[in-house]
Amino acid sequence: KTDWTPLAGKTVAIWPDHDEAGARYAAAVIQKLASIGATVRRVDVPQDKPAKWDAADAVAEGFDVEPLLRASQPVTGVTTPAAPALDITRWLAAERFTGQPQQRRWLVEGVFPQAQAALIAAAGGVGKSFLLLALTREVAAFDGLWANAPTLFGGALGGHGVAIYITAEDDAIEVHNRLNALGPIPDRLYVLPLPDAGGAVPLFAPDPATRGPAITAAWMDLERQLKAMPSLCLVVLDPLQPLCALDLNVPENAQFVCSRLDALAASTGA
Repeated sequence: KTDWTPLAGKTVAIWPDHDEAGARYAAAVIQKLASIGATVRRVDVPQDKPAKWDAADAVAEGFDVEPLLRASQPVTGVTTPAAPALDITRWLAAERFTGQPQQRRWLVEGVFPQAQAALIAAAGGVGKSFLLLALTREVAAFDGLWANAPTLFGGALGGHGVAIYITAEDDAIEVHNRLNALGPIPDRLYVLPLPDAGGAVPLFAPDPATRGPAITAAWMDLERQLKAMPSLCLVVLDPLQPLCALDLNVPENAQFVCSRLDALAASTGA
């Protein structure tokens, strides 16, 4: 019942209790850590120590633990069954869905839900970019008071926090002019004009081996930054196509991109 995922990719030293039960538990933990990609080292407890002797006992007696940790040996050759891509057993409805359902949170009431991806589509030249920049600015400026909520896209603004607008087409001069037309620039607003930041970099591209859709290093870097940003409420990618080295008219590609955006929205709440 323990969530080990924060240790994925880490180097972990296992220090078992000095008894048979401790050895069994250490073996189970090593298997689990290996299955999530952790690098595992095992501490060899000195044989002259009493039964059940552990790290707490070492601290209590003033034992010099640094040499013991440095001498820990890498664990190799651990084989673990592959985790199922969809673990149905974790989603027993009677256990997962208890009590009252959580209320849906809205970025724009009845229009854009929080923690989900949304797509704006319209003909060229109708003002999509300006409307999305205005939405992003209002999210960053909104104080969260319902009486002060502006109306955008036909609904009242309900979400507020850090807002990020990434444009693949407009340069800094165009962005600056539009922001000036919209009013004072709020503190929680980030606007990245990619033409002035080295150009649009694909977030999604064909896998060189399979030729199927895949994420790129640029996507992984963006995902890492967004997940680390506190109070993130809205991320706009405008437009989407220049950020994809994929034909989005192919259903497999479109489904892949949308699923990654949905997962990012769910993990950040934005």
